[in-house]
Amino acid sequence: MHDEHRNDGENRFGRTSELRLKATARDGVTAVPELYASMPFKVMHAFDVCEHDLPGYGRLAGQDDGHSKLAAPKQLMVMSVSAGIMAGDRQELAVDVEPGAALSMTTQAFEKIHRMEDGEHAERTTRIHVGAHAYLDYQPLPQIPFADSSFSTDTVIELTDNSSHMAYEEILSCGRVARGERFAYRDYRSHVRVTCSGAPVFIDNTIYRPTSTDMEGFGFFGAYSHLANLVLVNLDIDDARFATIRDYLQSQTGEIGASAAAPASDAPAADTIAGGITRLATGDCLVKLLGHRAQRLQDVLNKVRDLV
Repeated sequence: MHDEHRNDGENRFGRTSELRLKATARDGVTAVPELYASMPFKVMHAFDVCEHDLPGYGRLAGQDDGHSKLAAPKQLMVMSVSAGIMAGDRQELAVDVEPGAALSMTTQAFEKIHRMEDGEHAERTTRIHVGAHAYLDYQPLPQIPFADSSFSTDTVIELTDNSSHMAYEEILSCGRVARGERFAYRDYRSHVRVTCSGAPVFIDNTIYRPTSTDMEGFGFFGAYSHLANLVLVNLDIDDARFATIRDYLQSQTGEIGASAAAPASDAPAADTIAGGITRLATGDCLVKLLGHRAQRLQDVLNKVRDLV
């Protein structure tokens, strides 16, 4: 994390908020035998999820290479009894998906990062481990940083080996656009590191400071207000499937050169998006999109998931 942003005072819950869970395979079904959540976190009981809603799960579960197949998947929904992230909040999340288990995780609602006074900050650390022949789909709902908020998040995802499968999604809004809070937050930091067999697969170190950076300039958001990432690791996306996803995204983005460089005042239609899919050095895939509405980006990413 970034020590210069740490707040030595107690957060509003009087301690670090924690969420720790472990998923395991039992008799061909995923179970969650270990779960601990402190305020403001609440977690619904695990429920069944259709395998067709999980990118690549059907193909992967059907493989037989001498090892156990993936267990039937379960989904967990993480809830919060708080109105959102507040000044001084510290959160620690730890997720362990053991061999053979298949887990989908999402959140109850868009995450609001509230206004903070000068010098105030909030932070979160997330540690995820996906075991051999295990599967994780991590799909929290979008984040909305309010004006004058300051938030940092540090996420480390460790996959045991090439039999560990994962989809990781994140969507960030520029703020409450309808209230005129377009890039009005103080700063937003996000560090994501994904490794497989100890080797780096994907590293993203994002530092946004709208007060000192032209967030609508070249190389940043341009005319757009929302950013989405979807990291797909060890999901066996061959060249034909990659081409299908690429063609679909091209059908949604069209000609993006002019619109991507346009100022916000000249923003194109609300459903216009920019972006595409690329291969990582490991052969895995990253989808990155810019848009004007979170729901539009979610719809496109859900279609990509179907194609995977």
